[in-house]
Amino acid sequence: MVIDAVTALFGHPKGDSMRKWWPLIAVCAGSFLFLLDTTVVTVALPSIGAELSASVE
Repeated sequence: MVIDAVTALFGHPKGDSMRKWWPLIAVCAGSFLFLLDTTVVTVALPSIGAELSASVE
């Protein structure tokens, strides 16, 4: 699916030219997952603190 998107944007890869895109795809996917995880934790943190009767102090 990702390969199809890259092929649609930049044309058909010839030989090993697709290899240079895999690090970019991996970094973008990792960055997205980090952002998603941070957002989930930020949203859930008040509920977790309330359940544990934790205070800010």
